[in-house]
This record gives sequence, structure tokens and C-alpha cells, in this order.
Amino acid sequence: MSYSREEIHNVIVPALMEVSDCSEKELLESDSLEDLIDSMARLELMFNLEDRYDIELDNDIAMNLNTVSDIVDCVEALIAKNVASETG
Repeated sequence: MSYSREEIHNVIVPALMEVSDCSEKELLESDSLEDLIDSMARLELMFNLEDRYDIELDNDIAMNLNTVSDIVDCVEALIAKNVASETG
């Protein structure tokens, strides 16, 4: 299944808010993950995204994602890779 960037963003932002306990702030794609979550919360977020989208995030890649936009880009690329492998 394919998802638009907006759909992915609309899943990631609430998931980030859940692991960071920041319910008041509207998260922007340019927001730094370092300012929002610690490494344990980052791993929890990545596990949640893996389950949600049936993807595998390499831990080294996951730990090097710096912004909300980086997560969206990464998830979008992994979904596209899965779709390509399913149809190819």
C-alpha cells in the first residue's frame, strides 16, 4: 500500500507527541528530534512506525534522523521500497 507524504506526516506527528509528552505544541517538520525526545523514546517511536507501516528501520539510520522531516522522508522511502519489491 502506498501513502502520501501528508498521510505519513499525520501519523508521525501524533506518534512523536505521544512519546515526547508534548501535547500542546504543533510539531513542525523542521523540529529537531534531539529537542523533542531522548534515545529511548526515539527507539519506541521507530518500533511503532515499523509496526504501523510494516517496514524495517535500521537502528543506525534511525539514530541519525535529526528532524521530523527526516523521519517522514525515511518512512516514505522505506514504504516505496516495499511497494516496489512487492510489484517487481
